[in-house]
Amino acid sequence: GVRLPYHYRMTKIRQKSRKPGRTSRAKPVVAVVWYEDEQEWRAMRDLADDPERFEDSYEAWLTMFDRSLERLREGGAFPVRTPCNATKYREWCESKARSFDASSRSEYAAREFQARATQDE
Repeated sequence: GVRLPYHYRMTKIRQKSRKPGRTSRAKPVVAVVWYEDEQEWRAMRDLADDPERFEDSYEAWLTMFDRSLERLREGGAFPVRTPCNATKYREWCESKARSFDASSRSEYAAREFQARATQDE
């Protein structure tokens, strides 16, 4: 199987079939944690309880990110960049009594993606 970096979380979205009563196989949509710039990446790394899971530099992270998107697409998924803001993430974690770790980053990205998708409907 494809081994993906820790900050990916699968979120399946069903697509409506053109024929009533039938469903189509939708590609799974993957909410991918995206850091807008090096400052945001550093803020998230500094906040993290598991900073060792971050790449050594923002440039190295970008390289890993691009490779991971390719692997996701090759695996039949539809990856979507989901911006992650350190301040909002911290507030979300504190409100849920969550650690600042890979699991919470993944869940936060999935929830942010779902919130944005709902707004766009």
